[in-house]
Amino acid sequence: MVLSSSAQGAIEYLLIIGAAIIVVAVVIVAITSVSFSSKNQLASAGASHTIDPLKETSGIYFRIRNYYYRKSGLGNGLVGLWHFDEGGGTITNDSSGNGNNGTLSSNLAWAGGKFGGALFPNGLYSVSCGDSSSLNFSSNKITIGAWVYLNTLAPQYSVIAAQRSGCGDFSWQFYGDVSDKLYFGIKGTDNLLLECSSDNSPALNQWEYVVASYDGAQIVLYKNGVPIKTCPGSKIMKSVSGGIKIGDESCNHPYAGSIDEVAIWNRALSASEIQSLYTNSQ
Repeated sequence: MVLSSSAQGAIEYLLIIGAAIIVVAVVIVAITSVSFSSKNQLASAGASHTIDPLKETSGIYFRIRNYYYRKSGLGNGLVGLWHFDEGGGTITNDSSGNGNNGTLSSNLAWAGGKFGGALFPNGLYSVSCGDSSSLNFSSNKITIGAWVYLNTLAPQYSVIAAQRSGCGDFSWQFYGDVSDKLYFGIKGTDNLLLECSSDNSPALNQWEYVVASYDGAQIVLYKNGVPIKTCPGSKIMKSVSGGIKIGDESCNHPYAGSIDEVAIWNRALSASEIQSLYTNSQ
């Protein structure tokens, strides 16, 4: 059968349209595939950059934020480390290997942290981490570090405290107040207080890294890796009999904001070690 010129032209037109549709479809599939692959690669790269499963389970390293340190180095003396990355539930795990897991008070909220998750006591709730033998040091030396995000300056707020029998009776406490001061206090076995304060409290509405260190002869306070106050003095710390509490203490001075990456060592970290903790967390 011989087609008329008009019919043949119509068929050729349809073939051209069909070919064009196929080409467009192939291009769309190719672009989508490349885009999906790129996103997967980026996600994979991000995951491997932040969390290394082998190092997490090796027993050789510990992590603060997305940086790994050898336990034989900066991890020496680490007795408590809480990432607050669980994102739910009533238990936050101690990643130091000492089993000092924290129990959240009722209704304590989880939040986004400086890295991963964080806790949001918000002036109402706290975490109790027990008083195991690993938290009672015979060394009479200590370092406490935490990333803090303050929403408001309460008359007095407690970042973390080692409690005893009641209000005002503690082993040590890291806290601040509305006068824009940051404090670390040690209650000695003589029942007298050795306290160090700095007029350089964490700023509101931003993450800052605060550290208190005591070597048996002086307390040093740090903010964002830099020493901000040194206070000479010596006390033999009381034992911890009422548990470690994050976000509050026995006198009901709750912390209003978010807390992340809380760590305790049974030794005084050096200034260079503390600077490293801050620098590597950026």
